[in-house]
Amino acid sequence: MTNIKLIATDMDGTLLNKKRQISARTIEAIREAQAQGIIVAACTGRDFFEAEAPIREANLTMPIIGVNGADVRLEDGTMVERKIIAPELFKKIRDVLEAHDVYYEVYTSKGAFTKDVERGIDIIVDVLMSIEEVPSEEYARAYAKERFHQGGVKLVDNYETLIETDPLLKLLAFSKDDGARLAVREKLSQYDLELSASAKDNIEITHKSASKGIGLTTLAHYVGVDMEETMAIGDNENDISMLRAAKVGVAMANADASIQAHANWVTKTNHEDGVAFAIEQVLAGNALNV
Repeated sequence: MTNIKLIATDMDGTLLNKKRQISARTIEAIREAQAQGIIVAACTGRDFFEAEAPIREANLTMPIIGVNGADVRLEDGTMVERKIIAPELFKKIRDVLEAHDVYYEVYTSKGAFTKDVERGIDIIVDVLMSIEEVPSEEYARAYAKERFHQGGVKLVDNYETLIETDPLLKLLAFSKDDGARLAVREKLSQYDLELSASAKDNIEITHKSASKGIGLTTLAHYVGVDMEETMAIGDNENDISMLRAAKVGVAMANADASIQAHANWVTKTNHEDGVAFAIEQVLAGNALNV
């Protein structure tokens, strides 16, 4: 087994279970890895604050590669690197999204924001139910309301005014209309942007040099770890760049076959503690078909 010194794991659909929590087995595996000197980092589309919540709830600390690599921070929140979308480019993105009536949120240095909480709740419920990541629609709606009403996503009147003072890191767009999503991606591909997805019905829009793979490389360089000593674990399109960048790419069993094709090895599902299982293989020195 390659000598792994840095493990980066996606959160939703990977590190977190159906209850959006880190399981006891996974907590134990992470702590054991850390005790052996291995850095375990969260690498997520979430902003720093939304990513930190379940990590803190589990009484863990770890670096966070947030906003799909646009916001890289150490365990204590110290900024390593940030990739910003210029206001002029935001206006072009906004025009495309609004022309297709696609709901979107913006992520800045201060968190995630929406102009329409009720529409946001309805869309999040639809997305969660479509990917079967929640036990019931009632749970999905409760989770969606908590996401907005407890400040995970804050209400703002005007995005343009917001990003004048808070650097824009990402736009997260949602639509169940396949045609609208495809049209938006086609038009936005004309600009210098990184486009990906963390679920079937969304589009994640970041700076052209912001991806999970670049974020992992940035963190590894900062902490003095060679990329030959890294492992990445993920389940969706926005994880592909880090699965390919790491020496060992691990896909979740719940990932689509198109995602698994980019990995060296497939672990168990997130509901079966797939991250813990992968870390346990590293700690045991088992080969992962590299």
